[in-house]
Amino acid sequence: MRVIADIPHPKFKIQIFSLNEKYLLKIDAGPMEQTYKIPMDQVNGDEDVKAILDEEFLQNVYDHFTNMFISFRDAKSRLYNNKNDQ
Repeated sequence: MRVIADIPHPKFKIQIFSLNEKYLLKIDAGPMEQTYKIPMDQVNGDEDVKAILDEEFLQNVYDHFTNMFISFRDAKSRLYNNKNDQ
């Protein structure tokens, strides 16, 4: 896997990789990660991958991270509550 680009962003760590004829668009926020696999034959280079990162897409990414955080927090809470009930 080869790093193609690090894209600055105030909320996320965004990187583009190339691997096996695909671009991997990896977006990190704290302990969570979203990865999008984009076949190279569906875009015209890494500039097209960067263009995907418009305001609407990044807002959706943020919303997904929020839901991921809530789901994980709730699952941990259930785990600890079940252990305390035993």
